[in-house]
Amino acid sequence: MKNRLILLLSLILVGFTSCNDDDRLETDDITTGPMIVGFQNSTFDFTYFEDEGVVENSLPIKLIGLGDGNLPTEDIVITYEVVADESTAIAGEEYTLATNSVTIPAGKDFAEIPINVNTGSMNPTEATNLTIKLTGASNGVIAYNKEKVLINFVGCATELQGRYRVFFGEDEVSTIANITKIAPNVYRSDYTPAFSANYWFEFSDVCGDLSIVGWQYQGGNPMSDSNTGGFPKGEVDGDTITFYNVSVSGVDWFQGVDMKFVKQ
Repeated sequence: MKNRLILLLSLILVGFTSCNDDDRLETDDITTGPMIVGFQNSTFDFTYFEDEGVVENSLPIKLIGLGDGNLPTEDIVITYEVVADESTAIAGEEYTLATNSVTIPAGKDFAEIPINVNTGSMNPTEATNLTIKLTGASNGVIAYNKEKVLINFVGCATELQGRYRVFFGEDEVSTIANITKIAPNVYRSDYTPAFSANYWFEFSDVCGDLSIVGWQYQGGNPMSDSNTGGFPKGEVDGDTITFYNVSVSGVDWFQGVDMKFVKQ
């Protein structure tokens, strides 16, 4: 039987120059001013449950600002590099990058960095990672805020679905949470403690390292880690799932609380 494998690709976007999203006003118009580029999305999931050999994938790059509002009339060459001191994946084993540049063709606003994933060489118990950084662009393009991508290569599939008792801080609540698998290593709980109604939240599992990736009201009352401001993190210990320092914006009693789920 072939090995069951998973590749979970997570992109973490950071500042490229002194500019960042906080510097841009709501009235800013990306059809004027300089042309800027960056990785298109903040998260990608590439999943493999069998040894499929070498699989071709890609990392999209988007022309975010259009300068004068028109698509470029000349090719734009974008260069990139592996950040060695932020990477643990071994080139030629978990992945292969054929080049260090990609071209946005004239008349287009996107390109894709090709990356080959070696599905038969994933670590079955521990995630490895790769950080790629944009280093330059031609023809008047300036770098903006989506400069780095962190790719986690994961070879350990997880099975966390089931019925769970729920604890909000130290207190057990009466509602049972049903956790279902909605994608490889991605789960949804049909209950978020300790609301009176059933609101769902979703989380990912990278070899036991958990991260909440959204909940039913993420758009209006975002859920975050009260210490870092990012998505809350968690861990798996036997049949127990715990998320730490969880806060919901606008909910006074839901600030910096641990959420624990114990499988029945």
